[in-house]
Amino acid sequence: MAYFDLHCDTVTECWKTGQGLRQNGLALSLCRGRRLSPWCQTFALFIPDDCRGQGAIDRYEALLALYRRELACNADLVAPCCTRGEILAATLDGRCAALLAVEGGAALNGRVERVDALAADGVKLLTLTWNGDNELACGVRGSGGGLTPVGRAVVRRLAQVGMICDLSHLNERGFWEVAEMDLAPLVATHSDLRSVWEHPRNLTDDQFRAVVASGGVVGLNFYVDFLGPDPFEGIYAHLSRALDLGGEDAVAFGSDYDGAEVAKSLDTVDKTAFLWHYLLDRGVPESILQKLFFTNALRLFGKEEFS
Repeated sequence: MAYFDLHCDTVTECWKTGQGLRQNGLALSLCRGRRLSPWCQTFALFIPDDCRGQGAIDRYEALLALYRRELACNADLVAPCCTRGEILAATLDGRCAALLAVEGGAALNGRVERVDALAADGVKLLTLTWNGDNELACGVRGSGGGLTPVGRAVVRRLAQVGMICDLSHLNERGFWEVAEMDLAPLVATHSDLRSVWEHPRNLTDDQFRAVVASGGVVGLNFYVDFLGPDPFEGIYAHLSRALDLGGEDAVAFGSDYDGAEVAKSLDTVDKTAFLWHYLLDRGVPESILQKLFFTNALRLFGKEEFS
């Protein structure tokens, strides 16, 4: 079964707990995901709100070093990828295609030129904020401001270097300010829909429509506080609403594994296979499932369809 996940925090949890990616007691491991094929997994390096300045850079460097070590020693199961061609080559070889993300723009230390440094490190997605404020913008639990001048310059530079600007965690004011810049498709890698489940981290219908109109993607988050207590029913409800809003080509997955509480029926990556069958049984056409589970996310890295 195909699976493309736009967000997990497993590398950060491995760093905290001393575990590895191959086998661990976490929600996601390379061995757990072996039943998924093709499988593309985005690994986020998390920089929290209280980590700023040189401390944020040091944390980023430590997480990056761990990520690189883990991929190197598990090269039989996983391959680092930056392009669509590399994703396809890795999955056709039976390996997990790994994409690198940074969650928390504090990793830039307020310096636009660090976008280029992250791009050189292989980072493909940058979440501008976490829940609070940083040098770029305000998160959903922050002070209510929008993009800072540095934040605007960072958004422009991300578009120039081909890095995805991730709008999950950004507040509504910041979201619309990025949208008005009209630089690239709007992407929220791990967010759900507020009209289905009320939460400030979930997107409004107008925000989701803007993502659709831009040719972007929203990755549905598995967190119980965003979905509700039954993740299968919750995902079905959010998917149904997304389809009602014209989002057949704009909905994907961003599980938030190892960064959020996920109900037991979906609390490890291998259980996503049950989700496919559940949605199929609920009447979701296989053509839409293929988009949801893989091709919509893949399109962010190239326009050609997966085959």
